[in-house]
Amino acid sequence: MRRVQLCGIAITLFLASICHGDSDDSGIHKFLIWDRFSKAEKPVFLVGFTNGLFEGLKEGLAEFTPRLKCVEAMDLDQKIGMIDKYYNDHPEKWSEPIGFEIVEAITVKGGPCEGK
Repeated sequence: MRRVQLCGIAITLFLASICHGDSDDSGIHKFLIWDRFSKAEKPVFLVGFTNGLFEGLKEGLAEFTPRLKCVEAMDLDQKIGMIDKYYNDHPEKWSEPIGFEIVEAITVKGGPCEGK
């Protein structure tokens, strides 16, 4: 399992490096890059991102446990669809960090994980 996680992280870093021009001086990528990923690249990026996010949150932020369980239970295609919709509906967010906007997209008001 650890090997799969490391592979996902490596692929995510590779994909992020392709979009190098879409980051600020700190190296944090903007939400703008989401639309540049192909249909095949989006699941790879999202799995790597959520694996890292969930592992980080499990290390001491128990208050996020209900949200984590809800997001983990969602189908990958559903999460990608929610991010695509959020991306298209909120062009004003394209210059924001991609991590924050992905979390917003999959926990958006009216979505299955709202308020968790």
